[in-house]
Amino acid sequence: MYRLIYLTSLFLYGYVSFALASSVYDEMYAECLNEFGTINNGIVFECAGRVIDKADEDLSEKIETLRQTRLSEDFDRFLLSQRNWEQYMEIQCDMQGIYVGSPMFAYCPMEMLIKRHGDIDILLEVLDY
Repeated sequence: MYRLIYLTSLFLYGYVSFALASSVYDEMYAECLNEFGTINNGIVFECAGRVIDKADEDLSEKIETLRQTRLSEDFDRFLLSQRNWEQYMEIQCDMQGIYVGSPMFAYCPMEMLIKRHGDIDILLEVLDY
């Protein structure tokens, strides 16, 4: 029973964590769009690029924090998963850019980076950091 409660709370934490990360970056993206007024492909690339830079910097900090937790024993495996995730993101977003439209070349990586924050936050929570 306790395990079920723990797993449920962990699952909910992942959603809350994603929502918080998402809201910060979504707000940043929306503020950028408002700054320019009219939205076009160039503005989407500019604003998504700003968010990507910030989210990528923040993600690097979280990964470094993970290195200092008890995950350090499996850190090489984590880095492998991170490289695989980056490769998946690149291919997936390229496909979306080709078939959905060119703004997806910037918007898709932004969204996927935001979601990745939630994944990392779950590990940090489980590792009590």
